Amino acid sequence: MTSTEERQFPKITDEGLAGLRARRGIPAMRGDRQKYTQINADAVRGFSLGAGDTNPLYTNEEYARNSSWGTIVAPPCILLGTGIQEGRDLTAAERESGRGGGLPGVHGMYSGHDWEWYQPMVEGDRIYRVQYEAGFSLKQGQFAGRQVLQHMETLYRNQNHEVVCKAVHWRFRTERNTAARRKSVFREPTVWSDEELARIDEAYANEIPRGAEPRYWEDVNVGDEMGEMVRGPFRITDAVSWETGAGGPYARTGRSDYEFRQRHFGAYARDKQRVWDIVERVHWEDDFAREVGVPAAYDYGAQRIAWSASFMTNWMGDDAWLKRLWVQIRRFGIIGDLQTYQGRVIDKRVEDGEHQVVCDFWATNQIGEITAPGQAIVVLPSREGGMPKLPASGQPAYPTWGPETVLEPLGLPPVEPGPQAHDYKHVGVPDQ
Repeated sequence: MTSTEERQFPKITDEGLAGLRARRGIPAMRGDRQKYTQINADAVRGFSLGAGDTNPLYTNEEYARNSSWGTIVAPPCILLGTGIQEGRDLTAAERESGRGGGLPGVHGMYSGHDWEWYQPMVEGDRIYRVQYEAGFSLKQGQFAGRQVLQHMETLYRNQNHEVVCKAVHWRFRTERNTAARRKSVFREPTVWSDEELARIDEAYANEIPRGAEPRYWEDVNVGDEMGEMVRGPFRITDAVSWETGAGGPYARTGRSDYEFRQRHFGAYARDKQRVWDIVERVHWEDDFAREVGVPAAYDYGAQRIAWSASFMTNWMGDDAWLKRLWVQIRRFGIIGDLQTYQGRVIDKRVEDGEHQVVCDFWATNQIGEITAPGQAIVVLPSREGGMPKLPASGQPAYPTWGPETVLEPLGLPPVEPGPQAHDYKHVGVPDQ
């Protein structure tokens, strides 16, 4: 096998960028469905445990049925692994103009998500989704030189054609060869002492969801601290758990793996035995992670998004509504890294009849780096206003399309949050 230095991976080209530009707003049909399609007790529990969330609202069927929801209700981020793909076929002209538009073979690093939920996903709901390119921008970064910040927008609906969520996620596309030569981010994985591990276990023991006790809007004040939640230290087992619970399109075996490779050859690179294997193995194979410029196998960005949602749902209680969640993945979480979540309330208001609080939160690793800053809008129950009214305000209509329809993305690129993109400012965490 050739050495890391000799191996040449695909590059970001003008042709590939032109293809990305041509695909903007096209609700292209994608052939690979998500792991879950219907909300039920098994799906909700399986996803939650895979994400490390033991909140009984999601893991205890009897508890959920006796809650104020009266039925099985899904955790917000189950949508990371849920949905029947909808869309249309590309026209011949679109296929030609979008040639190379996926930047095949150019590594993609999941970098964040902006979610807005409108109504609950409950037992029996069948979830569909339509996804399309929402734009991109070129960046010059210290990590990998020329980079593409790519935005994708997804709308999720239920069987009644009601939009349950709008989401924009973004990822950095980087050239593997350039990134592999950058050693500035390299560090040795942390080795933990028994005393340190005991303190981490104590933090886990103290993680108790608020549950059925309402957190009333009137009792919350700007400046309130939100407690602490830990996840990690990260192990390969955590990556396996996430893959098992949330599912993913890449990890396959046998004939299924062969067929997927025929359709998505750019998702594969040879291993040490020269066998084609998925590039997703950066999450469990140290040597391959180093080939994309990371010092060791690292966590899933989406996994940290789900942890962020758990931090919020633990704090807000069963009766509240997580209206919006914005999270940025700023640093890698490599093997041995601990993520400590903290937050505070930064605003309190009534808008569109909703008793809202805005919260800053952030994950910090064991060497003091903020790895995942975020912000959330929570609709709380009110002694005067009652329980949150759903669907939440701002619910869009689910689009329709014909053979040549091009959609206009609803959300603005969220990498630089501000009032125009998010209806709130991302404050409280300094820029890194």
